[in-house]
Amino acid sequence: MSKVLFSGKIKVKGAGADVVFKFDTQEPTFDEVMMNNFSHLNFSENEKRVLTAKNRKDIFKFENLNTKEIERYSNDLLSLIKRVKSDRIQIETSNAGAFICLALIYSGKIPSHLDVHFKLHGAPLRLFPRSLAKNKIPRHNISISLCNTDSWVQEFRSLQKKPKFIELSHISPQADLDLVG
Repeated sequence: MSKVLFSGKIKVKGAGADVVFKFDTQEPTFDEVMMNNFSHLNFSENEKRVLTAKNRKDIFKFENLNTKEIERYSNDLLSLIKRVKSDRIQIETSNAGAFICLALIYSGKIPSHLDVHFKLHGAPLRLFPRSLAKNKIPRHNISISLCNTDSWVQEFRSLQKKPKFIELSHISPQADLDLVG
């Protein structure tokens, strides 16, 4: 499952191609996945009960993704978006792919004449790196749908909350949006 979280595709409808990503993640040490290393995430008692060692390993890997790699993939995504003939673009991805999309969304680089909708599955928003949020609010031409059903983050409300350094005012209505802080 871990490999699935950190590799995959970002589908750009109408582009005739996808952005394929694969992050090299390091296996954390036993000490790095001890519960006390995750206290900053303020898990509820229920979340702590269901939080497995595997979940903690995945959280560690998300927290330690190479931001330069994320930026490189987001630039690849931007190049692909610019090649789409339509002014309305739909993009869909999951897990670590969501961080690539979020990096692009908050970079301010998406041309304002394009209407871009992102559908992000299984995005642990809380773990998104602050250094990738160049702008707090996405441009007016961007909308975001978040879907965490059937995802590893579904049981972890704490991971679904948005970090304080970004705004999600451009979210489209979804059934699971009540999970987003």
